[in-house]
Amino acid sequence: MRSHEEARLILVGIAIMLTLRELITGSLRREVRISPRTVAKVIGLKEDPYSMSLVSRLLDSISNMNIGLVKRGRSKRYVLIRESNLWNIVEKGSMMAYYELVKRAITEKARK
Repeated sequence: MRSHEEARLILVGIAIMLTLRELITGSLRREVRISPRTVAKVIGLKEDPYSMSLVSRLLDSISNMNIGLVKRGRSKRYVLIRESNLWNIVEKGSMMAYYELVKRAITEKARK
């Protein structure tokens, strides 16, 4: 993978983590729904195919790690489960924790 593409994926991934943090802050729900389009709007990406593909690929990668982000149905909707590992990382984590999680998601996706 080219380094500038990896850097962009990392930045988008960290933005996703910050978006999730905003969505769960103060939430009493058992789960929080999220879609690539919502994430793209919140982090200010254009809704062009390339940007949406970046967000979808990262959400898929994080979902495949089985740490609390679940893909629902064939649609591109995801659910963040309360009290899962990912919820705790997003809620209490630091930028470094977000970076490590995103980096792991990217490298695991590259291996497949």
